[in-house]
Amino acid sequence: MITVCFRCDDPSATSDHDLERRMLALFRRHGVPLCVAPIPFRRTPEGSILPLARSHAEHWIEAQQEGLADIALHGHTHIDRSKGGKGARSEFRGQPLAQQSSLVAEGLAHLRTVFPGPIEGFVPPWNSYDGNTARAVLESGLRYLSAGWQRYGYRDLVLVPRTCNMKDARRAIDWAQSVTAFDPLVVVVMHPDEFEEYRNPPRPDDPPPFTSLAALDSLLGWLRHELPESVSSIREVALARSRPLWTPYDLPLPYRLKATVPNNLLLRRSKAATLPRMVLQMLGLRRQWNSRRADE
Repeated sequence: MITVCFRCDDPSATSDHDLERRMLALFRRHGVPLCVAPIPFRRTPEGSILPLARSHAEHWIEAQQEGLADIALHGHTHIDRSKGGKGARSEFRGQPLAQQSSLVAEGLAHLRTVFPGPIEGFVPPWNSYDGNTARAVLESGLRYLSAGWQRYGYRDLVLVPRTCNMKDARRAIDWAQSVTAFDPLVVVVMHPDEFEEYRNPPRPDDPPPFTSLAALDSLLGWLRHELPESVSSIREVALARSRPLWTPYDLPLPYRLKATVPNNLLLRRSKAATLPRMVLQMLGLRRQWNSRRADE
């Protein structure tokens, strides 16, 4: 069985609330849950700090109260605290534990004044974090962390990495359907500024939008029609799982064997139970290849 989860990052005091409402309306219409990761504080171009208020998040509060949306803390101010380097932006990675703990605690305390329901997850800005982040998150009382492929565990903190964005979602789900025996998980992450309907044009250093509300509507409708039992929330997956999520690339195996399973999926079946299936998968692919060559 496959599972598909959605995560929406970056709602804040200054985000496009109209677009967020339109996105949320599609999730509500199709009955698909999602994880929402709001930024507690936003720095304005003038340098002042604007905290998220209930008036900025009424639509997300309503979604949380009806059980449609789970709320996860998205950093503190979403500013780059790294020391530079292309592709190395991070608010947390490399910072001292005490500073990271303070940022998590302050952000979480404020978010809890906005949202009446539980907040149990953490999403680091730019999906970037380190072992100190994981420790600070767990010690703050949060229970799961959703970021990128790099995984820094700490005790009982559950890690649920992203696997794709909206541009690659349908392909990732199709791949997951080809390896259902591995209990694959697809985590689709989206940002409002990736949508054509976003109110502001992209900045010079940002990529152009690559999806739309129509594409989201089509994907959610297709999922509900073709795979109605597949949709879940990141929180539900994180708190219900009995073993760590992993990918074939975590195994010390030859590349040809690991490559039989797509690398943008998370697997929930135990490694011991999955290995024989991977061998059978490889043999099946080889037979298909040989048969295709014979036909030619």
